Amino acid sequence: MGKKYFVDLKSDEQEMLTGLITSGIQRVRKINHARILPKADDGWTDQKISEALNVSVATIERIRQCFVQEGIQQALSPRKTQRKCQHLMDGVQEAHLLALTCSQPPQGHRRWSPLLLAREMIRPEYIDLT
Repeated sequence: MGKKYFVDLKSDEQEMLTGLITSGIQRVRKINHARILPKADDGWTDQKISEALNVSVATIERIRQCFVQEGIQQALSPRKTQRKCQHLMDGVQEAHLLALTCSQPPQGHRRWSPLLLAREMIRPEYIDLT
């Protein structure tokens, strides 16, 4: 099956990616994505890029697609999370859990286990289970 998304970099995009890669002051993720695009433009296969850069083929496919559909800036930027989870604790409860974890464990225990922490946090003044 052939590639669906072909990377075709313009000269200004190639210069921008070269500058980004050689600057050394960007996040590793962004630099890795910047390394993927020129190799894809040169006709490298996703498998060959994956082996050369130690990046998954799925990531390479996603970067190709994002570049073609949304542009170079979006391909280099972190993607927004799709999670729709709700925090189970508020800031005060999280602070209490952290303080509890750093405190001495109950008598007869060497450390706080997840079960001991859960039992302590379920007390009515910390976590409401309703």
